[in-house]
Amino acid sequence: MTVQELLDLAIAEGINLDPRGRAAVEGELAALRAEYEALDGEERRLFDPERLTNPFGDTRLVCGDPQTEITGMVVGIDIAGPEILLADALRRQGRPINVVFAHHTSGLAYAMASAHDTMWVQVQMMTEVGVPAHVAEAIVTEDIKARPRGSDFRAPQIAEALGLPLFSIHTPADYHMLQFLRELLGREEIKTVGELVDAIKAIPEVEYYLERHIDPEILAVGDRKRSLGPVYIVAAGGWNPSPAAMEALCQAGVGTFMMLAAGNDLRDIARRHHAAIVIVPHYPADDIGLNLLLDKALTRATFEIVPCSNFFRVSRA
Repeated sequence: MTVQELLDLAIAEGINLDPRGRAAVEGELAALRAEYEALDGEERRLFDPERLTNPFGDTRLVCGDPQTEITGMVVGIDIAGPEILLADALRRQGRPINVVFAHHTSGLAYAMASAHDTMWVQVQMMTEVGVPAHVAEAIVTEDIKARPRGSDFRAPQIAEALGLPLFSIHTPADYHMLQFLRELLGREEIKTVGELVDAIKAIPEVEYYLERHIDPEILAVGDRKRSLGPVYIVAAGGWNPSPAAMEALCQAGVGTFMMLAAGNDLRDIARRHHAAIVIVPHYPADDIGLNLLLDKALTRATFEIVPCSNFFRVSRA
């Protein structure tokens, strides 16, 4: 499997799992192509042509040869200089490590190619639980404006100097996590906040933390005995909902939020609306999505995986 083949697999699987549905995603790509064809001059020159086939603004080859045959890779949540140097050190020791796979795009410059392509799915997710479409669109549009494109090239420059391909896969992995959590809700027939907390603690990636005497916060707001009500899973779209989005979701009747983290502003809004916030700890949650995606990749190819930067490998194959 080459780097490009892994990226193509992630993009294809991401489209299959996208909450908007395949037809809607393909429709958005077609509309974007029409916009591109109407451009000329400087606007056309600066347009990212990958957006015409890749609907995920946070899944990109950052540097290196996309046709590199993967023999082994360092995989981590937050990749920076030390993790890239780790890959080089392992390669020098004779390990078959020849690429670096990042989840988050922060610190990787071009890896976050389009905040719009990353966040717009939040409109679909909000309307699914009852937020009017025009309200969701206005809120997400404002949120996108607050997400500037990254410009930190330090890590990519290290990877380039060492000849190591570096890429990020974010939203497609998060969609795997979103599907997993949705199936968890249905499979376990969870009715109360407490039952949801217990189910999260039983996930292998979360158990890894518990076994090492790290007790992550799970129940942030609410009472274990309370009924779940409508559940909103914050596991896609790049970032947590803004306070305005949280307010709209509560007004739409969301009873329980499943989130990777929640600041005091979001907690205060939930309390005011008598909603619960259940935390799926951030790194274990990201690990779920990455592990499920890697399981699929490993059915097609064989390569070594070296976990780092808060990624812990769990195979469900």
